[in-house]
Amino acid sequence: MSAYNLAGTLAHHADRVPDRPCLVWGDETITYAELDRRAARTAGGLARLGLGRGDVVGVLLYNCPEFLEAMFAVARLGAIFMPLNWRLAGEEIAYIAGHAGAKLVVSEPELATLAEAARKALADTQVVGVAGTLPGWTAFESLRESGPALPLADVAADDVHRLMYTSGTTARPKGVMITYANLYWKNVAHLVEFGLTGADRGLACGPLYHVGALDLTSTTVLYAGGALEIHRKFDAERALDAFERRGISNVWLAPSMVNQILSHPSLERRDLSGVRLIIDGGEKMPLPLIERLLRAFPNAWFADA
Repeated sequence: MSAYNLAGTLAHHADRVPDRPCLVWGDETITYAELDRRAARTAGGLARLGLGRGDVVGVLLYNCPEFLEAMFAVARLGAIFMPLNWRLAGEEIAYIAGHAGAKLVVSEPELATLAEAARKALADTQVVGVAGTLPGWTAFESLRESGPALPLADVAADDVHRLMYTSGTTARPKGVMITYANLYWKNVAHLVEFGLTGADRGLACGPLYHVGALDLTSTTVLYAGGALEIHRKFDAERALDAFERRGISNVWLAPSMVNQILSHPSLERRDLSGVRLIIDGGEKMPLPLIERLLRAFPNAWFADA
């Protein structure tokens, strides 16, 4: 077992605190033991579809538990996880899928046009559908249905864990290779710097295809053994409800999200004192906006990523 494998972190928490809440999705709570079991079986299902070590798996989904389940399953397999930006056009998705040589894309019917663009970029690319399928797609749930759970792959520190493609504003998008050691030491640094523990509860309300929601909140919280609440898309009122009533302690917010929260008509009557860490990213926030944010969240520590 490799100490660097992200899926090993999940297995560790599943062994030590199996019944602790891991993912919160609406009224559903998934424990560490359950997510580890699902990820192991999903990894086995991916292997039966012909996926193996070093293969690229694209994930084109709105926020949902399956996004993170797929991430852990791909790590368990020793394959390469590639989040895809659903705001891109079909030809951009096709370019990225083709450039990366993706062998499989996990998507959903609402994003079918983009998923099909990815499939057409490479003749042998398969599509696995979450919450529904289209002709030619495989149901995500079926990956867990038969066969044994796949053992944890032994990965090296410099093996590629993930491909994150740049926005391509000045040229074609470029695939940034994030190794298992990159992610491991990022998580360790965040725990040391921000003091996160298993008692923390993060909120993933920004898109998980972006490092903000994925790495500045989600992977850090899960590495610490905390709970992660997931919102399908950002909604300021729902985020405020989570801050006030659901025990959220930390979150990543882009400046546009901050502006929506600060301009919400219910802000003044909210008790947001439970939030202790807000990480910003995506673009620089002007100082007056930061000052307004900290007045609204009186106990929060602000970090600009």
